[in-house]
Amino acid sequence: MRKNCLPEKLSLMRKYYQLSLSDIAMKLNVPVTEYMNWENGNTLCDTESLKKIAEIYHVKLQDLVDNTKIVSINYLDKINDSVELMTFRKDAKEVPFQEDVADHIMATSVIVTNVPAELTQTTMSIPASTEHTTMVTSTIDLGETRVISRDDLQATTVNEIVEDTVETEPVKPGIPKKLWGIAGAVLAGIVLLVLAVSFFNKETTVDDIEVSLSNVNRIALGDTYSVYIDNNGDLVTNGDTLPSLSKFKDIVQVSAWDGHLTGLKKNGKVVCTGSNEACDVGSWNHITMIASGRNHTVGLTDEGTVVCTGNSSACEVENWKEVTAVYAGDGITIARTKGNNLLVSGNFGEKKTVAAQTKVKEVAIAEEQIILLTNDGKVNTFAVSGGNANNTAAWSNVAHIAGGKDFVIGANNNGRMIIASTNDDLVKEVSTWSGIKYMDAHGSTVVAVNAAGDLLGAGDNSYHQYKKAETTPEPSEKAKLDKVSNVTFKTTTGGVSISWDRVTSADYYEVRLNTNPETVIKAVGNSCNISSDKLTDGTEYLIRITPYTNDDSLAPGEETTVTYQYVANRVKLKTPGDLTLKQEKTELQIHWNSVEHAKEYMVKLGTYEERVRDTSVTLDISALEDGKKYTVTVTAIPDNTKNFADSDPAMKDFTYDEPVEAVPLDKPANINSEQDSMNETILRISWDAVEHATKYTVSVNGKNYDTDQTTLTVDAGAVGLSDGNTYTVKVTASSSDTKHYKNSSAENSFTYKLTPEPTPTPTPEPTAEPTAEPTAEPTIEPTEEPTAEPTAETEEEPHE
Repeated sequence: MRKNCLPEKLSLMRKYYQLSLSDIAMKLNVPVTEYMNWENGNTLCDTESLKKIAEIYHVKLQDLVDNTKIVSINYLDKINDSVELMTFRKDAKEVPFQEDVADHIMATSVIVTNVPAELTQTTMSIPASTEHTTMVTSTIDLGETRVISRDDLQATTVNEIVEDTVETEPVKPGIPKKLWGIAGAVLAGIVLLVLAVSFFNKETTVDDIEVSLSNVNRIALGDTYSVYIDNNGDLVTNGDTLPSLSKFKDIVQVSAWDGHLTGLKKNGKVVCTGSNEACDVGSWNHITMIASGRNHTVGLTDEGTVVCTGNSSACEVENWKEVTAVYAGDGITIARTKGNNLLVSGNFGEKKTVAAQTKVKEVAIAEEQIILLTNDGKVNTFAVSGGNANNTAAWSNVAHIAGGKDFVIGANNNGRMIIASTNDDLVKEVSTWSGIKYMDAHGSTVVAVNAAGDLLGAGDNSYHQYKKAETTPEPSEKAKLDKVSNVTFKTTTGGVSISWDRVTSADYYEVRLNTNPETVIKAVGNSCNISSDKLTDGTEYLIRITPYTNDDSLAPGEETTVTYQYVANRVKLKTPGDLTLKQEKTELQIHWNSVEHAKEYMVKLGTYEERVRDTSVTLDISALEDGKKYTVTVTAIPDNTKNFADSDPAMKDFTYDEPVEAVPLDKPANINSEQDSMNETILRISWDAVEHATKYTVSVNGKNYDTDQTTLTVDAGAVGLSDGNTYTVKVTASSSDTKHYKNSSAENSFTYKLTPEPTPTPTPEPTAEPTAEPTAEPTIEPTEEPTAEPTAETEEEPHE
């Protein structure tokens, strides 16, 4: 089920105003291919472009973007009233837009109000069921309404869904006979329409959707073949070894990797060949985009979710949402979301870096590198699989990308090619191409299709993936576009708007302005805007405008050169930067950076307002409420109100913290330390609780312990105590409310005393038997001196 009705509305309004795709793209100042993607539903239109579209068609922006609303547009100058556009409904909720039915009858209601009263209206109804189609007609006197036929707007009136019945209201008496003829003709046309829609519904199942042929996946390059979908929807193939294409009928997209080829059918179903592991796609429905990897296949549903089969690492996509495009490689899946951010699945070194990239417009995955095209036309590359990434840092204005094993190619909106490669022959060949619409690369080969539908190729052609084209000499001289004329300027608050007369056959214009650095603008329409931040008040500039075509059928027109002196219109001053706030008791110090051309600054805080000339101010905030949040704003006031306007205010939130003199907590009392009766090495310390204290820090012999209790158990050995030591216990009470309370401390000294070990009693000698005489130690008679060795002194004395 398609939930986005915007593409149908864009198509219907453009055709109503008889505008070509190129016309509306010019008005929106966007490439034609980009607008086509909006109208085909391949990409989402940005907010600014939606606003421009609403202005161009004079419709309400809400009616344009709301799928539940119809769109009212002005009926040009014919009646100067409104036309209402809405889509068919298959059920009571929503039904996708259907086209190419009964000679492209559009499923749209077109009603023009305030027309001649003699016209009548006939309406029909389409039921929710696809098996029955019922018509209800009524002829009503339309004093204010007529139905525009398909010849006017290529549209049909569809008003309501009804049951399987037919009713006809009687004609009011007095209806002129001429109007009966008109009513009959209208009724006959409606019957034909109902029959056409009924036939179409038989061909389309409720589960199918319609996917249009677009610029997405028009060409696919495998290892031995190439496949291209031409403008008729036919497959154009080249190569010595082609995959089986028997199931490839009604194909609108193709994607390939080596021998693995995937095709998307226009009914939203997928076919696949060449890889059993990656071809389990038979149950897929409502697919709007496909991508083939080496051994997996990825599909994008119309609800913005992703399905995948094959490589499990590359298929971790089940939680992806709001996806607008999918891409696949060797074990890698990348999705682009509505915000142009990336989702990445697979295992490779640069995964986090790639996933962090933003504002990505297009992705290409090659064998050894990932290539990202950003919204500003820049190209970034990231190496994978141990390969090397080509350097594309200098590239700009790129519209599409592709990559091979060791090269990157890009095309701008004109189809001009740019290539980064060390292969000089490849560079030389690709650089000559122009008007390229679709391209793909794989291995050492690149193929492309130009605006004429010719398949071009360069690089390795071992399997004849492309045919060598015979070179045709360029004509010696090419007709030129006319020169731009009637250049006018209009100064705005944002800068200057430049306009000129449209040149016949010109697709876009290149506008150059000698600012520093030079400003270069590609304008699709015959006007452009230069921002004031690129211009200097009172400075004269040289403007050069050259018309171009997209297909190079005509040479660029001669450059038109004009001078213009910029006089600034009333410009809004810059917002004061670096706004800082600092509270010092009952004062608030406010500071900000100066703003050029500011005479003074308006400072606001609550009901307080003051104009100051300095870049800082100190305010008395004693009257503010404690704990209440306030917002401080500073606005720059210009010194020249003729050329400048007040800035947007700088804003910062501030919570007032009323200053309070903190008081000390009561000191902890009754500090006691006792040795455990069972284990004297354990100290049991206690003290009285202190009111408002939420934590206590206890210091025992210099070692600190934190607790929220009023008791503490400490091992004496852990604090270095031994028997007889005197130690100090200090208790500090603290509160979590540091604004109102300070810490307080108290201490007490104690002696660590251990109980001495008892002295053991000696065991008495056993008593001897009465009959046995005790054995006495031998004694020496005191009169008997032991013979001593003569000393040296004795030997020296002579005998008398």
